[in-house]
Amino acid sequence: MTRLAAFLLHLVVAGAVLVVVMGLAPGDEVAVSGLAVAVATVVAGVGYATLAWLEARGWGLLAPPAPAPARTLTGGGRQVAVAVLTIAVIASMILQAGPTFKFNGTSLQSVSWRLWDWFIEDAAISFAYARNWAFGDGLVAFPGGERIEGYSNPTWVALLALWYLVGVDGFLSAKLMSMAFGGATVLLTWLAARELLEDDEGPATFVAPLALGFMPTFAFWNAAGLENPVFTMCMAGGLWRVLVEARRGGFPWSSVWFVLLATTRPEAIMYGAWAGFFAMAAAVLAGRGLRSTVVWLVTFFVPFGIYQVVRYEYFAWAFPNTYYAKLGSKEFRPFAWMARGWKYIRNWAYDTSMGWFLPVILAGLIGTRGRRVAWVVLGALVLGGLFLYPNAEITQTWSWWPEDLPNPSWWNEARVWMLLSVALMLPIGALSDRRVTARVLPWGMILISLFFCVRSGGDWMKGYRWMSFVMVPGALLFAAGVEELAALSQRWLSRQRDGVWTTPGWFVATGILVGVLPGWYDHAEFFFGRRDVSPYQVKVRTDYMAWVVDRLRVLDRHLYDLDVDMGAHVYWSPLEMVDMAGLVDLTIAHHDFKQRTAMQEYVFKERKPVVAHVHGSWASTSRIPTYAEWSRDYVGIPSFASSARGVHPGNFARRDMMFAPEWTGAPGRLVYFDQGIVLAGFDVPSPEVSVGKSLYVEVGLQLRRLLDKGDFRVLGFLSDDAGHLASFDVPVGYDWVPPDEWHLDEVNVVRVAPLLPRDLPPGVYDLGFVVLGPDGVIAPAQEPVDRKGAPPRFIGLPERAVVGGIGDTPARFMRGEVRFPSVVRVGVPGTGEAAANEDLARALTLADAGDCAGAETAWHLSRWHLPRAEDWIATHEAQVAPAIAGCLVARAAEQARPMDAVPLLEDARSWDRHAPGLWDVAATVGEALHRQGDDARLEGDWTRAYDAYDGAVRADTTRAWSRRAAEDARDHRLGLDADAEAERAAAREAQIQAQAEAAERAREEAPDDEGVPDEGP
Repeated sequence: MTRLAAFLLHLVVAGAVLVVVMGLAPGDEVAVSGLAVAVATVVAGVGYATLAWLEARGWGLLAPPAPAPARTLTGGGRQVAVAVLTIAVIASMILQAGPTFKFNGTSLQSVSWRLWDWFIEDAAISFAYARNWAFGDGLVAFPGGERIEGYSNPTWVALLALWYLVGVDGFLSAKLMSMAFGGATVLLTWLAARELLEDDEGPATFVAPLALGFMPTFAFWNAAGLENPVFTMCMAGGLWRVLVEARRGGFPWSSVWFVLLATTRPEAIMYGAWAGFFAMAAAVLAGRGLRSTVVWLVTFFVPFGIYQVVRYEYFAWAFPNTYYAKLGSKEFRPFAWMARGWKYIRNWAYDTSMGWFLPVILAGLIGTRGRRVAWVVLGALVLGGLFLYPNAEITQTWSWWPEDLPNPSWWNEARVWMLLSVALMLPIGALSDRRVTARVLPWGMILISLFFCVRSGGDWMKGYRWMSFVMVPGALLFAAGVEELAALSQRWLSRQRDGVWTTPGWFVATGILVGVLPGWYDHAEFFFGRRDVSPYQVKVRTDYMAWVVDRLRVLDRHLYDLDVDMGAHVYWSPLEMVDMAGLVDLTIAHHDFKQRTAMQEYVFKERKPVVAHVHGSWASTSRIPTYAEWSRDYVGIPSFASSARGVHPGNFARRDMMFAPEWTGAPGRLVYFDQGIVLAGFDVPSPEVSVGKSLYVEVGLQLRRLLDKGDFRVLGFLSDDAGHLASFDVPVGYDWVPPDEWHLDEVNVVRVAPLLPRDLPPGVYDLGFVVLGPDGVIAPAQEPVDRKGAPPRFIGLPERAVVGGIGDTPARFMRGEVRFPSVVRVGVPGTGEAAANEDLARALTLADAGDCAGAETAWHLSRWHLPRAEDWIATHEAQVAPAIAGCLVARAAEQARPMDAVPLLEDARSWDRHAPGLWDVAATVGEALHRQGDDARLEGDWTRAYDAYDGAVRADTTRAWSRRAAEDARDHRLGLDADAEAERAAAREAQIQAQAEAAERAREEAPDDEGVPDEGP
């Protein structure tokens, strides 16, 4: 019987045992998670370890393996490696897919996948950048948008873009790469373990890949759609190659791994620096001199330097925009024990139970030979005491833990200093023993990862994303610790010192591996049940906001949405985003929300979002609702259904999308109704429509006085002399803004597209309206009242308007109606299409003739013939958009003043960002405006400088340096630059000093009462 066959047999038996243990008795319905399947695999591994132990003792069924030369696997050793590594890779993949098997009795009912369809919301940011780059729009969040580095994982974005080039989107390619890179990480970790551990063929080398493959934090973030798979793979590959090169020299391939790591995340340069230092020290100690170090540095810094130069030139900022959004204005408090970063680390150690296995890591770092075991125990006690005293998250669950332990004010900062000192001193023990010296390499990687957690303040995601960066070096030291403790037990209990595990060694190693599983299982189940929001969940909101804009029928093509959760927005939304989190929004990233003048100008004057989603913590963080413009310019709209929250509130639309200062449509249609309700006018811009199709109508409503009893309703209808009738609703305030929230000096413009009945006969139809008052009773249209020579009570009815049901004129729909004759022409099928094609042809003709505004109007008229024919509109817009864009580009090129060309170029880009000549004209205009900004800057005219720089970017969105200059000019203009801040700080200090001096003088000048007798009664 071969080793592999024996292992597979034991796997089947162990799986069957696990099913029985988990209580899958007939009639029971139990959900078995993917981690339970992984546990079964571990049970199988333990059983196989038992067989291997029996074999080593000569009691097993298998022949003992032949000895192999150092770092060479042959025969049975290869089979063992293949089997165990296959277990580790499969375990990782099972966790990444997150299957749940539901049984009823002994039969499988269903299988669901809890992570295969899940992505963290931020992953869609990378997908959007990769898609836009692959499709020729550059590294931008929105096609045609500005160059803003709203991602922090360039290697991952580049890999995703390659998949987009062959037609595979990020939602599939991310999963495929996650599986592949995750499996490769497991294998590379095993190779690194063979280099790191004392016994390169011992069973402990398999602990590292098994621990990594089963660790939930590693699996979750491999599956999330972010850069973790390529990051951990480069980390594992780099560690492996550094250790190989430290042992035998050769070309520094480790530098290639670490340059890929450094371009995967900005902070990863720290890992490269530590690896390079270790490689240099190893080469010098081995007597190979500094030549290999020079080659390592050149191999690393030449590509890394070229990338940074290109990146800096492209985006114009030293760090990604995500850095400025998350950390730029935050004070770094590394010694604040109760700050979010330290709490993040403590919570991870508690939630995954890994804090209890810190002694294993320390044993792996220091070793257990001689007195080193005492140092391991002492180090564990010191670190445990620093974390637990006087209280910690875990001790709060212990009823026996004292609650009134002394906690002096200096203790929190002191213990951070002590932790840092211990963490830096522990490797000294490893450096004094050449057998374990190499283990300071993964220890340094762990410290760098923990430093980043503290610096970043942790992360909002529930699965401890940043701690996934600890997994590879942590797995290596964990494996080293298992080897050391197993060897220690061998020395103490069996007096065996040849490194071959017998009963004590296998017992200790198996006990440690089994001991970590409950904490991992609980953490996995917690995460599976409370996964963070995905792009698909936020897509519900982006679709809702797009529907709101569509319902309002806004003609402006360059619209903004104020929101957070930017992944789904940048990937799916037709609206450009004003990102309150600042990740894909440069202005917000570089300004604190306390700088209200900048926020007010940017949000409410420049961007003016048409819709907004503002509530909860982001409403309080941004303080958007506290601006006067917010209550004045925005109105609440209904919540929408969300699978994650049921009903999602906090939605708003800009008021001027529904209300206007006056009616600007077709004139001469003003009608007064009873109770102060006014029809300010209506418009049917494209009155030719096919039967059974939609009719586009704009209606203006106004109030002469606020209604006391609440809402009112308006019904529209088509009618003819033959008695044919079709009615529709005109939603007052879109049913979003009730009349008691209207202003008397504004007109509610309602745009509707009712679907006409299929059985409505073709013909010419009157268009009429009926108003139902707040009490549900018809509010009739008013006719002029002749009061014996006195002026009429109301302005007379428009010419040709007819009031039905009053006097001798019969009503066609309801008494008190008003109708306008011969407004709509309903034709046979194809009538609307024919009229639309005529307007389309006119739009193309006008565009060719240089009448851009006329062409846009003609196209809109074409659309209004078929307002709901989305396919027709999309097809023909692809034909008319380039023509209108070309017209606008030609007009822009003719402008004498560069600033006059800016709005034309913006409109052209919104129609067709690939229009011929667009970017050439934009580059010329942008360069001219940038020079004007430079001139104004030299003159100290910051207002003119800002307008010029901002205009340069609006004309040519690729001008990242113009945007940087514009933000600098904005800060100077608003007094937010560093010099102004310093002046204000100095002024405040001077004021405080002056107040203190005045108080001191007042005390000195006060009369001395001492010795003055009190006055008597």
